[in-house]
Order: sequence, then C-alpha cells, then structure tokens
Amino acid sequence: MKVKCPTEHAEQTTLVSWFDRTYVSLKGRMFAIPNGAQLAGTIAQRAKQVNKLKAEGMQTGVPDLFLPVPAGGYHGLFIEMKRSKGGVTSADQKEWHAYLNGSGYLCVVCKGHDAAIGIVTDYMSNTKWIKSE
Repeated sequence: MKVKCPTEHAEQTTLVSWFDRTYVSLKGRMFAIPNGAQLAGTIAQRAKQVNKLKAEGMQTGVPDLFLPVPAGGYHGLFIEMKRSKGGVTSADQKEWHAYLNGSGYLCVVCKGHDAAIGIVTDYMSNTKWIKSE
C-alpha cells in the first residue's frame, strides 16, 4: 500500500498544534500569513478578493508562518512550509527569504513538520521561554 505524502496544510497544522502544546505560555504566538489562501467563487469574485487583499498589503512570496519571539540574536522566526516530499520555493519566496535573513530575522524553508519542529526547537533553545512539562 502506497503511503500518501501529507499536504502542506497538514504539515503546517501539525507544527502549529505541536508548538501550542509544547510552549503553552506562547500559545497562539506562532501565526499564519495566509498569502497562499485558496479563494472561493467565480473568476471575477476571486479577482475582486485578490485585489482587496493586495490593497490591504498581501505580498506574494511572504513565508507561511511567523513566530515573533526574539532568540539567538534574531528578531523572530519565519517559516516557509513545504510538503516533506516535493514542493518548490518560488523566486518571490527566495527574494523574501533573502530580505528577511538580511534584516535580522531567521527565515527557513522546512520540508515537513518534523524538519520544522527541529528548527523551532533549536531556535527556542536560545530564549528564556521553556517547554511545558
């Protein structure tokens, strides 16, 4: 039986759920930036929604998640989630990652929730925040 690779959505929700259980005092502080949201409706309705979101500041390529906790000399952690197998980082995403990494943030691409948990664990080891017991 072939095992199906989890979707990016499943990988991301697993990470956020783990974070909220692991760092209870920071529950909800890791949040999504839904620039890749799938919009509903007709083509015209979706175009109207996209224009509204762009007017509100939506930017193509911004990472999926942000953790506004300073650690290890960084201002915060941005995570671009990808499926554990497959998934391509776009040119817009690479541009944002370079900008954020050059601006005092740590921005990483994580293939799957296990990779992301490892990054977050390492990142959080450089803060005053501790895991819940």
